Parts: sequence; structure tokens; C-alpha cells
Amino acid sequence: MATARPFLAALCCLGATVALLLFLHRLTPVQTWLPAKLACLWLWLGVFVAGCLGLGNSICRWALRGTVQLPALERLVLMSATGVGAFALLMDVAGALHLFHPGLAVALPALGVAAGVGARPAQTLSAVLARLRGWRWRGDLIDVLVVGVGALGVSLVYLHVLDPAAPNYDAHWTHLPIAQDFARAGRLVPFLADWAKNFPHLTSLIDTWIWLLPGLPAALRLPLVMHTEFAFFVGTLAAVLATVRWLLRAREGRHGVAWAAFFLFPSIFVYDSNLGGSADHLAAFMVLPLFLALARAGADFSPRLCAVGGALAGAALITKYQTVYVSGPLAAWLVVRAIRVLVTPTAEAGRQRRRTLVGLGALGAGAVLAASPYFLENVVFHGNPVYPFMQGLFTRSRPTFADVPFLVSTTLTPADLRGAGHGLVARLASALRLIFTFSFQPHYSFIGARPYFGFLFTLLAPLTLLVPDGRRLRMAALVAGGALFCWALNYLVDRNLQIVLPLLVTVTAGVIIRLWHLGWAARIGLIPLCLVQVFWGGDLFFQGALQGTIDQIRGHLTTPVDIHETSERQAITRELPAGAKVIIHDEHSVLGLDREALSDQAGFQGLIDYHPLRTAREVFDRFSALGVTHLLWIESAPAQLPIQREILFGALVHPLAFSAHGRYKVAALPATPPPATPPYRVLTVGLSPLPDGVYPIDELSRCEMRPPGCTPPAPTTSVPGPDVSSALLRDGVDVVLLRPGVALEPPAAAALADTFSLVRSVDAYQLFLRKP
Repeated sequence: MATARPFLAALCCLGATVALLLFLHRLTPVQTWLPAKLACLWLWLGVFVAGCLGLGNSICRWALRGTVQLPALERLVLMSATGVGAFALLMDVAGALHLFHPGLAVALPALGVAAGVGARPAQTLSAVLARLRGWRWRGDLIDVLVVGVGALGVSLVYLHVLDPAAPNYDAHWTHLPIAQDFARAGRLVPFLADWAKNFPHLTSLIDTWIWLLPGLPAALRLPLVMHTEFAFFVGTLAAVLATVRWLLRAREGRHGVAWAAFFLFPSIFVYDSNLGGSADHLAAFMVLPLFLALARAGADFSPRLCAVGGALAGAALITKYQTVYVSGPLAAWLVVRAIRVLVTPTAEAGRQRRRTLVGLGALGAGAVLAASPYFLENVVFHGNPVYPFMQGLFTRSRPTFADVPFLVSTTLTPADLRGAGHGLVARLASALRLIFTFSFQPHYSFIGARPYFGFLFTLLAPLTLLVPDGRRLRMAALVAGGALFCWALNYLVDRNLQIVLPLLVTVTAGVIIRLWHLGWAARIGLIPLCLVQVFWGGDLFFQGALQGTIDQIRGHLTTPVDIHETSERQAITRELPAGAKVIIHDEHSVLGLDREALSDQAGFQGLIDYHPLRTAREVFDRFSALGVTHLLWIESAPAQLPIQREILFGALVHPLAFSAHGRYKVAALPATPPPATPPYRVLTVGLSPLPDGVYPIDELSRCEMRPPGCTPPAPTTSVPGPDVSSALLRDGVDVVLLRPGVALEPPAAAALADTFSLVRSVDAYQLFLRKP
């Protein structure tokens, strides 16, 4: 009886569990419970992480053979980054082979796990994990306080991840719609009418895996995207700790609180720099493994370690071009190291030179292998490996039209974000100044002029010159400064600093630790400085996390939510046939519109140019030639250039029957085209700087969004302001553009009301079209 008691007790408890579950399930289905939803997310996240670790373990087992024995955490960091890169590369190959299928979403992680559980790889991974498990933390009161701040920071970042509004605007515009389109098509597809979707999109390949997962409810896709990004963030914290130990030549188990230094940089809590479903934090996740691999490779130019570093640089590049801010200075440092080896006479100079050259070749080969799928994809789809850029060099780029190079250089990279100063010397001087001032003055901020990035790298990095045994710290600070210089010289968007941030954190943490160990004299100055930063950034900790309450989080995981009007676009998807091709007018966000979509917005695509078009019939013919079946627009959207585009699109859609979904209107492109008419004549009144008068429509926007030097149009018939003749309105023009607030003379006002329909009214003008 005594032997049976444990089993009887277990049976009773299991029976009670089943009965309780059945009872509660009748009240609220188990699958709708918030913990059940979170468990589903963490289960699939675990599958992804296991697959990546398996792939990374296989790569690192080969790459690290014969090199220095790495600390367990550093080896795990390299395994994680190389595994993520390999996972995305395999997804890219599968997409090229038309293999995007729910079965792939299961098979690919299984392949990674299988690669990591073979006899020898399993022993390697087990050894790494065993060494990590064997570590014991022994911290004092200061360590406890630091870990407490770090734990609070991680908790608030995770709370933000659960917020239904966490995916940011760019995620709804490009990163997630790319995954949506790949998954729907079952393969890689070109993006012919949205340049931003042709930027590097390794992150979107991982999101595609999420879109392909079998049985995953649609409501959990975005939360899983955010959980995956959170995993990259946690990996970045681990990499900070591993890198700080390398910089300080510390043994395993030392400086275990260094990761918390990340939260001395509160930008992680500010919109556009926080976790938002975009590519920035995956790029940041790649940076420190890349740094560690190349920094260690610089010691003896191990070809295998150089190959891993090159592959990480290539994977980072096709995540975001801006990762070159870090890989560029690192490459320059490696070249300097290589030159020293090549010119220094030693007893083994010949062998060392050969090894150095082979190592540099392996680095380049690794980078090309990792990055080439993206560039080949662009060559196949667009005839240009870096489309939409450099179309002056790659003259067979497609799609394109005459003014595209100018639009790419002005719309995608506005002049006010390209660094201060005119001329090379002035720009170099400005970039050099920004290295020391960037943390005190935001340049592309959603919270105004309040500095939010974090000041301590700027203030403490110069002290690497004072700390003992600081050679590695100085090298890292020099690379970080070079990265900041590259950022300041190119594109002043503060969000891109998140890519450089992990390196800034490690240098800052390393300096703080070295200063701390100098004794109480140094601590007396260090503690107030750190406290000022913590107190200044403290309120930012809660800025993002508290935007989503627990009720919002629960609702997001159980019922549809409407963030960036995703629900409206999902409703439009249900209305449209499966093969629909949609023109999107005056809108960037397309997540949820699970149909092929073409943007007609000038300055963001090279497929549709309105300048040669003159009537609704010509627009209809252009859309028909592209295979367009439906039109989607927002009448309340702000006025866009060129005005010619607004007139012609309005003329096409005004007579069509439409359905409304929130702000959106949707109409089918009719089977019967509009009647052919002569080119429109447009009367403008009060549209400065255009003189009042009548213009041919293709002259009206002649200089809008065109290169400098264009001669402004002149009216064929001048009009004396509001004193418009009623005869002109009745017989002389097809379109009227009238500035709001301008009152026509009574006869002209009557002719306008009788002959024209108000099609659109915005701040800049009212658009009237002649009635049929």
C-alpha cells in the first residue's frame, strides 16, 4: 500500500486537473487564455532558436577548429549569430526555388536541430551549455542594484513587445508586407512599385518563416514577430557581456552585470529606436559577434575565423546597409593589422604573410557567400544589384523612367538628413564634430529636441586613454568612433544608431568597470555621473512600455485590433478576389492587404510616372497594361506632388462605384475604359507660385519633382485672379484648381457649380472636374 500511495495521489491529481480543465473550458475555451497564447508564442520561438543554434553549432564547430578555445558565452554568441544568418540564407534559397510552404516552416528548424544533435556537434553544444550552467554569480550590493535596473529594463522591453502597437510604421510599410507577399506567392517576388521594399530584407525572410507556420492563428503572427525581435535583443545583451569580458581580458564568470549597461542608453524605449518589428535590432544583434570574430581574427588571421567574420559582415549588410558603419571601420583596422604583418620582417614572415593573405581572402569569400543571394535577387528582378540606387551606373535598371535617379537621391535620402556642410571638407568637419555632439542633439526624433540616446559613451570613451591595460578598449572605442563618423557623414537618422549602440555599450561598460577598479577616488566621480544618466533617462523607461495596458495586450492576443488601420486592410483583402492586383494611392502601410499591390506615389517607385499621362483614359490604359484590377485610395490624405497625378487619379476614380473601409475607398477597375478625350486643360486660381490661368495638364506639373534647371510653366491663357469669366468655365477648361478661401465672382461661381463637381478638397487646393 505504501508503494502505491504516490501513484494513487498522482492519479487523483491528474483526474482533478482534467475535471478542472473541462469545467473551465466550458466557461472560457482554454485556447483563448492569455497564458495559452503566450505558451504558443514561446513554443514557436523555442523552435526557431533551436533551429538557429543547431545550424550555428555546425558552422562554428568547423570554423573554430584549431583556433583559440573561446569562452562558453562567446562561443554561444557566435553560434547564435551564424545560425540566424544561415537560417535566413536557407530561407532565401528556398524562396528562389519556389519552396515557401508551411512544410518548410517545420522542416527548416528540424534541419537545424538535426545538424546540431549529431554526435560531435552535440558534445560541443553540451559542453558550452554545461560551462554556462556551472557558472555561479557572486555579487555585492552594487551588483544587486545594477542587476535590478537591468531586470527592470528587460521587463519593460518585454511589456512593450506585448503591446499591440509595438510594430512601427516601417514594419507595416515594408518589412512585414514583404513577408506577407513572399508567403502568399510561395516564392521570392519582385517589388516593382515600392523602392523601400527593395532595400536589404534579411529580417523579412525570418518574418516569412513566421507567416508560413502551420496552425499559427493570424492574430499571433505579429506578436511572434515581436517575440523573435525580443530574442535578438536578449542575444545582444549576452553579446555585450561576452564582448566586455574580451575587452577587459576577463575570465569566465567575471563582470556578470555588464550587460545591464545597455540601459544607460534609454533610446531603446523611445519610438523609432525601440523594438518595432523592423530590421534595426537584428542588425544590432549581428554587430558584436561580427566584432568579436574579426577582432580575434586580427590576432593571427585564422582563415576559418576570418570566414565566419566575413559571413557575419555579409549577413549584416543584407539586413541593413547601415551595418557598414561598423564593418567598414573594422575592415580598416584589419587592413592596418595585415599591412603590419606583411611589412614586418620575422623568422616566420613568409608563413605569416601567406596566412594573412589567405585569411583576408576567406573574409571576402565569406562576405560574398552570405550577401550574394540578395544582390543576385536584385539583378534577376531589376537588372541592378543595389536597386533602386546607382541607376546612373546600372543603366539597365528596371522599372525606371527618366527622373528616377534624381528622385532616389532627393526623396529617399533627403538633403537635410545627409549631414551638414557643403563640399567634402565641410562635411568631414561636420561629421567629426558630430562624434562628440550626437548624444546631446537628436536629429530625427519623435519626442522633440530632448536628448534621449545616452551621454556616457561620449563622456567616458576618452578615458580609455587613462585606464590600465586598455589596449582592446581603445581599439573598440576607435572602431565605435569610426562607426559614428560614418553615420554622421551619410544619413542622420537616429534610429540607425541602434546598429552601433551595442558597441558603444560595451566600450562604456568596459570603461566603467576599469574606473571602478581604480578605487574610491575614481568612484567618487563615476557614481554621480552614472546616476545623472540613470535619472535623466528614467522617465523614458516607461514611455513605450505603458502605452499598452494589460487589457490591450490581452485583447491583442484574443481579438482583432486596428493598428495603422491593419483591420481595414484585412477587410479589404476579404472583399478582393485572390488574383487581384491593387493600385495603392497616397498610402505606405499595406500590412494586412494580402494582395499584390503597386504604389503610384511619386518619389517612392519607378514604375508609374504620371508626367506623360494627360487624361483618365491614358491612366486607365497604363493601369490595364500593368494588370491592375482594383484601385484603393484615401480622399482625406494630404495633397501630394505632382498635382497632375492627383487630377488624373481623381478623374479616373470619381465616376466609379466604391466600397468604404474606414478611410479607405476601393473600386474595381472597370472593364469598359473611360471615353477618349483631348488632353485636359486646367484652370488654376490662387495656387502660388503658379500664375493664375489655363495650363495644358502636362505643363502644369512640368517642374514638380524634376531636377533643378527646369523652366517653370506659363499659362496659355492668363486669368486676372478670381475674376474668371463664366464662358471660360463653361467651355474652355476641363479641370479647376481653386485655393480654399478664394471666392469667385457670382457668375463664375454659378458656372462652376453648374458645370463642375468637387472631387477633392485639401489644404492646398480644391479639385473640380467637369461633369459628364
